[in-house]
Amino acid sequence: GPWLVTPDELADAQSGKGYALSMTATVNGNELSRGRWADAQFSFGEMIARASADARLRPGDLIGSGTVGTGCLLEVRDEILKRYLEPGDVVSLSVERLGTLATPVIERPMAR
Repeated sequence: GPWLVTPDELADAQSGKGYALSMTATVNGNELSRGRWADAQFSFGEMIARASADARLRPGDLIGSGTVGTGCLLEVRDEILKRYLEPGDVVSLSVERLGTLATPVIERPMAR
């Protein structure tokens, strides 16, 4: 899965509000989306400023940065995915130099 890196480890890739790193979303190995982290709407500084306006941030806190445009499966057009996810599918989100987060879709247990 993905791992944490410090900003200095990505300094050579900094571009705009993000980093010139390729991002992909796949289902069962079929690419559905590709984007660049440099195209992010908000910088990490802006996200931290917004998050800290309503909550006290402490060292070690993690902030989810969301997705790059079309990185969310809800944004993928029907003609690309063509169906709902099913048990057995594997959704993978990858960022160059950061790694891949692969999540299997499992059947939801019946409520008792």
